[in-house]
Amino acid sequence: MKHIRLLPLILLSFLISCQDKPSKKYKPASLGAINTLAVVMDNDLWEGPVGDEVREHFAAPVLGLTWDEPILNLEHMPPSVFRGTTRHRRAVLFVGRDSVEGAQIQDDLYAAPQKVAVIKGATDSTLISSIEASAEQIIGAIKKMEL
Repeated sequence: MKHIRLLPLILLSFLISCQDKPSKKYKPASLGAINTLAVVMDNDLWEGPVGDEVREHFAAPVLGLTWDEPILNLEHMPPSVFRGTTRHRRAVLFVGRDSVEGAQIQDDLYAAPQKVAVIKGATDSTLISSIEASAEQIIGAIKKMEL
């Protein structure tokens, strides 16, 4: 009689423990036009030499065209604006001061498909050198995602 009472508990624990796939977290579809890059950085960086470096690499004219067209259309926004649905942009570039230096690219951080590039540095000169070193790789990753 005791075994019959334990049988539903055993079956329930068996069903709960035998899940094949972990539940996937839902990510919304990305927003924004193709070949558009949301640049998230403070206004003082955007208006200074760091912003000039970003524009020089990411908004450079495409070679071989008879008219000037940028590689990527840049849309600047300060970090305070980057929340809610603005996080669901297709391509995002974070540039900011931090004690950690370097650059990285992440996939599908807030939406899918999405590329989020992060460039950090302690000073303007380290930010500029990180932008120079990683701009081609970031542009290539965004172009690959767009295709």
